[in-house]
Amino acid sequence: MVAVVSRREAKRYAYGELAPETIRWFAHGRYATREEVVASLDSGMPLLLADVEGEGQRAVDYIRERRERVTGLLPPEEGEWTP
Repeated sequence: MVAVVSRREAKRYAYGELAPETIRWFAHGRYATREEVVASLDSGMPLLLADVEGEGQRAVDYIRERRERVTGLLPPEEGEWTP
């Protein structure tokens, strides 16, 4: 994933949440399909959750919430999007 931000936003990122102007997803040197992005996210979730489980339920809930939030940033279904 590449998030394109303004210079001002990049500076603000150190202090808060990033608000990208554009997000581009890549796989194998080309734009990724929605299915590829979802498969990648889903394959990494068990490892990420296992890593934070020792930090408590709050950390696990935070990761799950972030996974849900990223759904709105995924590329559209095939045929809906052209870069």
